Amino acid sequence: MEREDRQAFYFWLANLTILLSLVGCAIGWFLAGRLPRPLDIALLMLTPISFLLSTEKTAKGLDGKLAFGSASHCCRSCMQSLRCSAWPNGIS
Repeated sequence: MEREDRQAFYFWLANLTILLSLVGCAIGWFLAGRLPRPLDIALLMLTPISFLLSTEKTAKGLDGKLAFGSASHCCRSCMQSLRCSAWPNGIS
């Protein structure tokens, strides 16, 4: 690609990426209210669980192990609070 064409290419590439992100956010926004409650909660827990697994995979030093421990504690606390608030009789 010629040097003069790079700026226009990356400008439109960035705009396309932003547009696709906005469309994905809008679709997610409209679908979020229509999901059943257990699936809603499962999607909510994806971020802490992915953080937990990635930290556990790369934990080598003391700081990594502390991050892993804090993430597991936060995940456990979130699950316990969801048991109390999401279902009357707990998660079955």
